[in-house]
Amino acid sequence: MRLQIIFISLLFTTTLWAQITPENRWGITAGWTEAAIGDQHISPLLYQSDVLNVGGLFQHRGQTFIEVSLKFGIGTNQAQ
Repeated sequence: MRLQIIFISLLFTTTLWAQITPENRWGITAGWTEAAIGDQHISPLLYQSDVLNVGGLFQHRGQTFIEVSLKFGIGTNQAQ
């Protein structure tokens, strides 16, 4: 429940920021991905991967719009 409240508050904050047009804007991103893939053709193994995603963003608004984004992902892939 706490995670849902945080997510909803972030959506409202992003909506409020969309009305303001700053010259320079910085941002960070973070997330977690968990996926499971079944191998049905070769073996009955189930592969599970966990990935941590972290990134940064810079936007400049002037005569030209410039956006630079850099994202990293690190994780594991295990057979179960």
